[in-house]
Amino acid sequence: MKNSIIADQIGELRSIVKKQQDRLKELEGILKDNGVVTADGELYRVAISYDVQRSTTNWAKIAKRFEPSRQLIVANTTVSVYDRVSVSALPKH
Repeated sequence: MKNSIIADQIGELRSIVKKQQDRLKELEGILKDNGVVTADGELYRVAISYDVQRSTTNWAKIAKRFEPSRQLIVANTTVSVYDRVSVSALPKH
């Protein structure tokens, strides 16, 4: 399969996924706006938990207050390598 065809298929699929994610947020918003806690369908149940709290500790900020040495920072830094696929629409001709 030609790379140009694959590129167009990836772009099209990402566009479809984005539209579906927008629709999902819209439908979830309708249930939330109506204060629904559970909704049963024929195949699925949706349960909504409101005002859920999550706490996150900013360990980097805490560590910086203690002025760690550059060596300590480097010794505790992990570098990861990954592949990134970026997609953008081309102008129509």
